Amino acid sequence: MSTPTVLVEKFAKAVVAQDRCVEQGDARTGNRHARVYIDAAKELLAGGEASIEAFSTLLSDPSPSVRVMAAAFLLKSRTDHAVAALRPIADGRGIAALGAQMTLARNERGELEIS
Repeated sequence: MSTPTVLVEKFAKAVVAQDRCVEQGDARTGNRHARVYIDAAKELLAGGEASIEAFSTLLSDPSPSVRVMAAAFLLKSRTDHAVAALRPIADGRGIAALGAQMTLARNERGELEIS
C-alpha cells in the first residue's frame, strides 16, 4: 500500500499521460494509464479521511484534466469542492471542459460515485 502522497502523484501523472495518449490517438496506452489512476483513486477513497483530504488537493492542480478527473472521483465525499472545481472548467472548451460538463450533469442526476 502506497502513501496518500505517492497515490496523489501517481493519479495526477497518469491522468496527464492519458491526455497525451488521447492527443496522439493511442487508446491502448491511454487505457493503461486510466487503470493506474483508477486504482490510485480507489485506494485514496478507501484510505480514510487523511487520504481523501490528500486527494482533494488535486482539485486545485494546474492541469484542468487532473482537476476534472479528481472531481469526478471526489463527487460523493467532497461534493461542494468538486462542483466548485468543475464549474469554471465546464465553461471552457476542449476535452477537459467536456469532462467537466458531463461530471456536473452526472452530479445533477444524483450519480455521485464512479462505478
